[in-house]
Amino acid sequence: MGNQDRIIIQGIGCSGIHGVLEQERLSPQRFIVDLELALDLSVPCASDLIDDTVDYSKVIDLVTEIVSNNSYNLIERLAESVAEQLLELELVETVRVRVSKPQAPIEAQVGNIAVEICRSTYGK
Repeated sequence: MGNQDRIIIQGIGCSGIHGVLEQERLSPQRFIVDLELALDLSVPCASDLIDDTVDYSKVIDLVTEIVSNNSYNLIERLAESVAEQLLELELVETVRVRVSKPQAPIEAQVGNIAVEICRSTYGK
């Protein structure tokens, strides 16, 4: 993510229907989303004004809406959808999105399943 300033939001808990198995499509499951937004924070550091930065509560609402109101087979696609929407926000240059599926229906004993992607406005 380069030498940029960052806003980090961890542990956004959401419910949604995402998965390839029939049992995963019947009722919402718990997902945890962690974000790292890279942007220039020099202006809000100087101004101390919310209008000069990214409003954390709006980011959390957006992520919750994406997880809850869409249905994807793969958490990879869910992560990509979150990244695409966050890159539309003014000021955000790069985003790292991690989607965890703590109760993934896996036979083996696993603490967590997660996907992490990094996307940028560079090269658009």
